[in-house]
Amino acid sequence: MSYKRFGLLLVFAAPFGFLQGAMADTFYVKNTNDAGAGCFRDALAAASAADAGPHRILFKLRGRNRTIVLTSGGLVYDNADDADLEIIGQKGATVDGASTYRILDSVSAGKLSISDVRFQNGSTDCNGGMLQAAGSLLIRGCSFTHNQAHGAGAVYAPTDDSAAVEVIIEDTLFESNTARTEGGAFAGLSHNPR
Repeated sequence: MSYKRFGLLLVFAAPFGFLQGAMADTFYVKNTNDAGAGCFRDALAAASAADAGPHRILFKLRGRNRTIVLTSGGLVYDNADDADLEIIGQKGATVDGASTYRILDSVSAGKLSISDVRFQNGSTDCNGGMLQAAGSLLIRGCSFTHNQAHGAGAVYAPTDDSAAVEVIIEDTLFESNTARTEGGAFAGLSHNPR
């Protein structure tokens, strides 16, 4: 009797090299509801309350309707340990601010990575109609449409000298975003410019 030895090597590459070397806590978006178990708001709340991370939110929506319409306020990610967060969408995944709410406010200073999600109709009288990010920001394969704000119609990434903040945006569409002051699509503000 002879035996053959073989090995199997599985390699998982995290987008942007973001979560390499660490096991991420994973939370799932399973429905398009604005509240309750399995919704995007619930996944963000769970990631906010979790330990040091990093954390990952995966969209696993079924059916043709993959649009989440916010009806009870904007979404917030606020992890006390400033844990990194990676949001991975899917084809057709859309988050709609109903022309009433900023879609996402990332208060945590950790890295935020977003891929494969469409964000539309975000609105705020502040900066960043779709997103305000406190830490480094990496966006790939997303679209931002019809978002509006005082400044930075879609994405606002404020920076200062106390933190090294990196913003990378790849293969992303910005269309029909408006701002009353600067940055119809994107703006970043250095509080202490060099």
